[in-house]
This record gives sequence, structure tokens and C-alpha cells, in this order.
Amino acid sequence: MKYRYIHITMLLAAGVFLSNCKKLLEEHPEAGIVPAFFNSSAGLLGGLSGVYNDIRGAWGTEGFSAEMVAGVDEDMSGASASGIQLYTYNGLNGSNFGAAWGTAYSDINTLNGVLQYAPAAGLDSATLKQYIAQAKFLRGFWYFYLVQTWGDVPLHTTFITVPSKADSRQPAAQVYEQIIRDLTDAAADLPNAPASPFLGKAACKPVAQYLLAKAYLTRGWLTGGASDFTQAYTICSGIIANK
Repeated sequence: MKYRYIHITMLLAAGVFLSNCKKLLEEHPEAGIVPAFFNSSAGLLGGLSGVYNDIRGAWGTEGFSAEMVAGVDEDMSGASASGIQLYTYNGLNGSNFGAAWGTAYSDINTLNGVLQYAPAAGLDSATLKQYIAQAKFLRGFWYFYLVQTWGDVPLHTTFITVPSKADSRQPAAQVYEQIIRDLTDAAADLPNAPASPFLGKAACKPVAQYLLAKAYLTRGWLTGGASDFTQAYTICSGIIANK
């Protein structure tokens, strides 16, 4: 009889456990970010913070540095650098590139969502202004490194919700126009120094101005545009004067 009672007790416990598990498993996971994600300040902030997190995870690595800035005068290979062909332009092939491509376009789509839906999220004007400025800075950041590395690249400025295999590259000149628009707007609206709610570690006005000057300088070198060099000089002189 003792064993029979133990057996019945175990069955009852199992029944209770299974009935409770049914509630625990009633989940509705999303495969990706949907428009409703951007309906609140928390969602918008989460989107921006997620992009910063992606950049933080990539920027300090040798792979990102080698892929995005190897061979330019702001980056030199160390004595133990791998992928040395990226610094010398010898033996380049498709397998050497692409680590940042997927991250960049995933982030750009998130930023497009912030820019598209933030105006209807009910934010106060000051917060809305800062979120949009951050999103434009980050989109300009990613597109600058994409076009500098690959030249003509797909240019997306609206939030994509439906997967598609169809895409096309836009001319680098068109991409640079978008970069300069984004960074000009960001430089106008970002605070002079890092501020909340990004723990004082997000982009501020001189950071956007620096990248804007770099975009003008790079486009000017590609096209021979004297006005771009003048713009870069004027912006950099202002950063130095207002240190």
C-alpha cells in the first residue's frame, strides 16, 4: 500500500507540473523587429542601443579594422596582424570581405524603423529630436563605411518588413549624398557633449561633424571636387576652434 500511495502522489505531482508547463509555454516569439516595436520610447531607445551594441562588438576587433580601414592612412598593420593582404591589396578575394555587411544592413533597417515610426510614438519634442539625430548619425556611420569599402551598395531608407531576395546597388555618388544629409542633420541636432539616456557614451555634435568632414574629404578625393575639400576644411577648423 505504501508504494501505491507513492505512485499516486507522483502521478498527481506530474499532472500539476504538466498543467503549469502549459501556461509557461504560451509564448509568442518574434523572428525580428516589427513596426509595433517602435511605438514607445523604450522600443526606440532599445533599437538605438542595439545598434550601438553591434558597433561596439565589431569596431574594436581586428577583423572589422582590417576589412573597413586597412590600407588607409589612419590604420597600420601590427607585427602580428593576420590578413596582411588587406593592408597591401595583394591576393584580395571574396572570402576576405563581408563580415560587417550583414550587421550593417540589419542595423540600418533598425535605424530606418526608428526614423519612420518615432514621430508617431508620442515622445516629447526634445527626446524625439535626439532619437532622430542619433539614428541619422548611426545610419550615416554605417553607410560611410559600406560605400568606402565596397563602392556602389544598396541604399535603403525605409523600414523593411517583408524578406526579399531582390536588391540592387545604387551609385556611390547617391550613397554619399544620403550620408552627407544624415550627418549634416545629426550634427545640427546632437548635443555638444554626450548626454543621457545613453550613459554619456553616444555620439555628440563634434563626432558627427568629424565623420561629416571625413565623408566630404573622401568624396572629394574620389571625384576631385574642390568644394568638398573646402567643406571638410571648414568643418574640421570649426571642431578645432571649438575644442
